[in-house]
Amino acid sequence: MKLTDQGIRGMRFAEKGQRYYHDDAIAGLSVCVGTRTKSFTLIVRKGVNRKRHTLGQYDPPHFMLAMAREKARDMLAAQRLSKAETPRTTFEEALETYYRVHVAKLRKQSQRGIRQTIDRRFRGRQSSQISSRPT
Repeated sequence: MKLTDQGIRGMRFAEKGQRYYHDDAIAGLSVCVGTRTKSFTLIVRKGVNRKRHTLGQYDPPHFMLAMAREKARDMLAAQRLSKAETPRTTFEEALETYYRVHVAKLRKQSQRGIRQTIDRRFRGRQSSQISSRPT
């Protein structure tokens, strides 16, 4: 739905609950019409996760549709520019963490057996050579 200030002003308040009217101009921007207030919300997607942000309450002339769109564009641009990738863990780092956290709790004989098995099967291999099937 193409939102306008006049259209938002004319929207009736919900009798109970909330209704969302989505803006065609900016993906994720919507007007939430409750029982007493109207507010702008923005849904930001990061991969499969979504987060809803409240931009502000509709209050002409203090906060109107143009201001909400501008704030939404700024938030979307900041999200796009943010570093989205999580640092990758190498096999060696993961193995050291496994030894430190899990293997350290075992008996000495079990620790030695696990270390020998992992070293014999996986050390020195490329990650592309490691599969879930036993060799």
